Amino acid sequence: MTMEYKLQLLSDTSSGRLKPSDKVYYSKYPYKVKLRDNIVFYDSSRWGEILDWYSNLLNREQVSIRTAFSRMVYFNSRDLLEEFKYYFDDQIIEMHGPISKAHIKMLQKKQNASKTNRYKQYELRQQKWFGEYDTKAYFFAPYSTRWALGHYSRRLQESSDALETATKVVEDYKLYGSLRKTRFMYMQEKEFEDLQLFIKLKHPQIQLFKTSALVIR
Repeated sequence: MTMEYKLQLLSDTSSGRLKPSDKVYYSKYPYKVKLRDNIVFYDSSRWGEILDWYSNLLNREQVSIRTAFSRMVYFNSRDLLEEFKYYFDDQIIEMHGPISKAHIKMLQKKQNASKTNRYKQYELRQQKWFGEYDTKAYFFAPYSTRWALGHYSRRLQESSDALETATKVVEDYKLYGSLRKTRFMYMQEKEFEDLQLFIKLKHPQIQLFKTSALVIR
């Protein structure tokens, strides 16, 4: 059962720590804080107090502490984040969450799309890709048993061939990496529909997925 959450605006007046979130983390937590130091070097006394606070929560599923190298704490509700901030403000170096009503709508749009689509349709960003492209096209060659042991190299070749075709069709684009190693093309949305039709006709084995940039304002 999916945990319910409510998207609410965060504020952290003049501290410079507030950053716009790019998603609902793990589809459960709209809010995240990054703690100072790391899992190797940190204030053991304050870390112990954080773990004590967490262990005393009535519902620990509403908070998630994750430590790979950096130390992150995820929150299901703004109230819990504010409570954490009250006790451990000195430990926080970044706070991530919704920063405007428009941002909340973008998060909702992306989350709703992720529930019904195999490949994500939206990506929240500070700016368009390379500062100018609002769309990312992904060229995907599905697995086929007829390719036997050489299926991976064959799939890669199929994707590369379709991408090479796309460079001759799309007027305004950019590739990140070499043509033979990337599967992504950055372009303008107005050209995507024509590209999709062309690829379907010339490379019917290729699936073309579109990700649109939602620029946070």
